[in-house]
Amino acid sequence: MSWLDRARQAIGDVAHSASVEAEIIKIQTQLGGLETERERQYAEAGKRARELYRARQVLDEELGVILQRVDDIEAQLEELRGRVEELRGSQRPPSPGQAPEG
Repeated sequence: MSWLDRARQAIGDVAHSASVEAEIIKIQTQLGGLETERERQYAEAGKRARELYRARQVLDEELGVILQRVDDIEAQLEELRGRVEELRGSQRPPSPGQAPEG
């Protein structure tokens, strides 16, 4: 095999490898999209389960525990959001003619 044949073979190998890598990236992108969609669907199912549980159409003790934890997290979120708003408010300079707090 001449050096030219070996060069062609090497170029072919590189092209094949690049093609395989591109296909792997394409599949990984599809996987990521599907995993994201699956998580979105789980979230939707959870929201629906919460609606049904609150309407007492689904009575499941484990689901109740999970949904109580969701309620607790939502309360914490609201508390933290309120704290952020308080802090943002404390950064605002006083209006003209208003004495600074302190």
